[in-house]
Amino acid sequence: DKLDKLPPPKNITQLRAFLELVSYYRRFIKGFSKKAGPLLKLLKKDEDFK
Repeated sequence: DKLDKLPPPKNITQLRAFLELVSYYRRFIKGFSKKAGPLLKLLKKDEDFK
């Protein structure tokens, strides 16, 4: 519930912080790896953050 109300990350730094936060709760989030996968791809060097 609370995670849904967070503003979306606007840059790589915010994305890293968000992923660190939600990774703490990964055991409670069903299908976490599928949901986080596209976000993790944005951290790759050659990916454009949009």
